[in-house]
Amino acid sequence: MAETTPMAVTVTLTLAPALEERIIDWLLGRQDVDTFTGYAAYAHAATGSDLSVAEQVSGRRRRVEIRIELRAEALDHWLAELSEAFGGADVSYFVVPILRSGRLHRPASTAP
Repeated sequence: MAETTPMAVTVTLTLAPALEERIIDWLLGRQDVDTFTGYAAYAHAATGSDLSVAEQVSGRRRRVEIRIELRAEALDHWLAELSEAFGGADVSYFVVPILRSGRLHRPASTAP
């Protein structure tokens, strides 16, 4: 039912909403990124000196998360280019392996 992709990873970027369009433009301009998913998120923290007073009271900060699927062997180079383009910006990331991915297909008809 699904294709095996043992050599792929998902990179999740968590960033300030103000950076969303710049990061999206950067991703759209890359040959090594086919598709990605973005969505609004909240980061939750009990404390933090870089949080506004309102964020400290609510215990959350607005963020954008973007998930990108990459070939594992391209990861180090990709992260280096991301750091070159956005180093020092309010962006964090984590990487997890993809054990399997694919598209669901309609089962073949069993009618005679």
